Amino acid sequence: GFNKRVVYEDIPELSESIFIHGLKEPLTLDVLSTGEAYIEMGHRRHMAMQMLVDKKREGWTGETMVEFFSNKNEVTELERMVNQYTSNNTKKKLKPFEAALVAYEAKFNFSEKPKSNEEIAELLGVSRQQIDNYIAIASAPDELLYQMQQADMNLTDCLSLLKKQKQLGKQTAEAEEESHGIDMGDERKF
Repeated sequence: GFNKRVVYEDIPELSESIFIHGLKEPLTLDVLSTGEAYIEMGHRRHMAMQMLVDKKREGWTGETMVEFFSNKNEVTELERMVNQYTSNNTKKKLKPFEAALVAYEAKFNFSEKPKSNEEIAELLGVSRQQIDNYIAIASAPDELLYQMQQADMNLTDCLSLLKKQKQLGKQTAEAEEESHGIDMGDERKF
């Protein structure tokens, strides 16, 4: 639930690389006391390995053993999400709308009082302006977030779309006010 990546690119290429060269970096798992395990870092690698199993590539079955690191037990969900963000941005970067969701959740979901944008910037290792932009993107209506995802927009394009939407909303509100305006010089008595 803390992995905000939605767009998984280059999985076939990664799968082929793992088949040829092996798994170069182990997965990081959260192993619960019940024995259940959740992937914290390595979702793309897991998908690539699953592709090898699905294609029945030599040596890859549903029982294939892979190396992993077990996360420390006292890690918090916020720490998991930040680790995920950091890991993604040093490898295959998150799309702007994905990074925006991380910033938004880090700001609003892990304490009673929202964290400041400066705190989130320090936590994620980016500028406060970047966090301002991310919060604006994450606060956009779902249909705009969907459009950003489908069009694979970069940060500038996402912000431009938000600006256009805001201008359109303002123009619509002004037109509606005009159409419902009352000309006080033309009062009629009924």
